Amino acid sequence: MENDMKNVKSAICVLLIFILGVGSGVLVTHIFYKSRMEQFLRGDPKVREEILLKRLSRKLELDDRQRERVRALVEGTHTEMKNIRKQFRPQIEAVLAKSRAEMRKILRPEQQKKFEQFVTRHKARHEKDE
Repeated sequence: MENDMKNVKSAICVLLIFILGVGSGVLVTHIFYKSRMEQFLRGDPKVREEILLKRLSRKLELDDRQRERVRALVEGTHTEMKNIRKQFRPQIEAVLAKSRAEMRKILRPEQQKKFEQFVTRHKARHEKDE
């Protein structure tokens, strides 16, 4: 009877350790991928290019020569897109300014302060990307 209790306790401990291991693995994986997605979405354009290149390389099984040619293509495309955004930036800014002005009319004074902080942070992030 005493041996059976020890075996049950040992089995429960092993099971508990296994469950904790799986749980911590899932948590760490989630945090890692969330961090990578945040870097991708608002991070350095080079990070986005690298993630895209790795994904294409893996999915398409690119060889070294192809990978370098695709890298050049991705970088060139990014440069062209950046130039297009610069060209249309004044028009985009005008639309955004109009929208922000309309938003301010809707918000209460305390909300307007929060909105201004939001706009400031967003502009700072956007300027960092350019």
